[in-house]
Amino acid sequence: MFPANPRRCTSILGLSITALCVSASPLMAQWSMEISDYSDGYATGELVDFYTVVIDSSWGCTHTSYVAGMYVVSPSYRTAYRQDPGMAAGAWLSIDGDYGDYTGYPEWGL
Repeated sequence: MFPANPRRCTSILGLSITALCVSASPLMAQWSMEISDYSDGYATGELVDFYTVVIDSSWGCTHTSYVAGMYVVSPSYRTAYRQDPGMAAGAWLSIDGDYGDYTGYPEWGL
């Protein structure tokens, strides 16, 4: 199943999660979890390539074990998927005469 927010070639649309925790004690520090992504796609020769990069602007907390992934869907519904540990992932499809709008669906998690 594909996520709800598709990315098309040359589109830039970020997803961010923001949380602010305030302690009841004035001696305890605050923290902020701010994670977003940058995704884009382009065609080169006979390939269509989509990629996503996770951007962690959090402060007061540490995150590890990132996983990033990307689905690519062609106009005739051929698909490619790649998931990588870390903060970036990309997937690609050969065009093979399948011209039209290709869509990329980024995903990431902690």
